[in-house]
Amino acid sequence: DKALMHFEILLNQFPENIDLNLKAGFVAIEGKNYDKAENFLKNVLNKEPDNQKGLYFYGILMKDQKRWKEAIEYFEKIKEQDYLKPSLLYLAVCYEKINNKDKAKEILEKLWQSDPDEDVGYFLSLYYKNIKDYNNALKILDKLIEESKGKNYKLIYLKSEILIKRGEFEKGINLVEQILNKEPDNPDALNFIGYSYAERGIEIEKAYDMIQKALSIKKDDPYIMDSLAWVYYVKGEYEKALSIQKKVIEKVKDDPTILEHLGDILKALGMNKEALDTYKKALENEPEQPDLLIKKIMELENK
Repeated sequence: DKALMHFEILLNQFPENIDLNLKAGFVAIEGKNYDKAENFLKNVLNKEPDNQKGLYFYGILMKDQKRWKEAIEYFEKIKEQDYLKPSLLYLAVCYEKINNKDKAKEILEKLWQSDPDEDVGYFLSLYYKNIKDYNNALKILDKLIEESKGKNYKLIYLKSEILIKRGEFEKGINLVEQILNKEPDNPDALNFIGYSYAERGIEIEKAYDMIQKALSIKKDDPYIMDSLAWVYYVKGEYEKALSIQKKVIEKVKDDPTILEHLGDILKALGMNKEALDTYKKALENEPEQPDLLIKKIMELENK
């Protein structure tokens, strides 16, 4: 990474410089160079244990490595206004990840009462979605979508996802189709609908066309490539699916859904040992439906 090399050259000359270490730490986190990031940020916190930016970046570093309890320790030290709200949002995520859902809810609802903006509302809706409280999630999203005049697509995708989970598939798809009516070449909307069809095994040719179009616009996007691999899987073209999914895994190594898809493809090809290892790795990365993965693992272990 050129940016990181630039900071490393400067740090050879000025190793004690706090600002340089902070910037290098942030760039290293962005590039997933976690060991280097830890060294840069420790240089800061060893000299200034209460450096708010240093504590915030260190919390992000721990969060990105799924070291939830350590992330909590650092985010809870944040007092400065500039970093307080994002730290509280990340704190809620970390508490949810260690199954302290009450604490996550307390943080988010308190924030929502004092500062009901899009970021807080999005995180709170996501929390409600995760605990299957779809009504409260939709109530917040409807308010935010109206306030943003439908321009924040992230909110629309989340609302659509919740509607689909609630069994209102057509309503969810129609919502994203409204984005395509305005922007026919929106790759995320094309992929969302295409993958939603493929996941249900319906409209497969339409799904294929939409995903191919999305990929022609957003080339080499691993999540769209994953959707394409899944279409091939549903069509029974397992070799093609595997070829694509291997490229996806090179780009995104620890996404549980992508890993589970790879496991399903390997299993369909009779590569049971590889499928089992992949399912186990997916389970380690906190999937949305762990019970389903455990069932797949047990089935293969009992063969």
